[in-house]
Amino acid sequence: MAFDGTKPQDNSPATTAQLRANLQDLDARLKSLATVQSTVGNVGAGEDILASHSLSAGKLATNGDSVKGIFWGRSANNANAKTLRVRVIEGANNTELLAVPLTVSQAGHWLVGFVVMRTGAATFRASAQVVGGPGNGLSTIGAVNVTSSSTATWANAVELRLTGVATSDDDLTVEGGFFQYAGA
Repeated sequence: MAFDGTKPQDNSPATTAQLRANLQDLDARLKSLATVQSTVGNVGAGEDILASHSLSAGKLATNGDSVKGIFWGRSANNANAKTLRVRVIEGANNTELLAVPLTVSQAGHWLVGFVVMRTGAATFRASAQVVGGPGNGLSTIGAVNVTSSSTATWANAVELRLTGVATSDDDLTVEGGFFQYAGA
């Protein structure tokens, strides 16, 4: 399609129909799974669930199926170690897919985005990026990329979790975010 800088040259119904079909196809492949709209914090020492979503059996049955997540929150200003993790739970199997440490002794905001893509019956590729920093000025950027296998069978029912590992109450809080599914 030619473009003159202000509007498309081809305004035919076929173009409109194709655009509509493409948008319907995209809508069918991208589905919002769950959102977090209230503040959730960790409790005491250890790992706590900040957000989770269960996928029915068959949801990640095709190589290339993926789940994405974007979450944001705050970290406390203390010397406690703080780590965000993405886990998959399938029956008794509990696999850490990604672990992203946050800067200690820095009160502020964090934003993490991740994608987990099925590449085989029990294999995946995953990537995460986190941005965090003091106050509203985001400064620290980190990235994690993983290609690995898990003990989970992706075609079965699985639960995805965003967890926080910390020491004291509310070292990490999630204030919002969502999981999204994308079909292959």
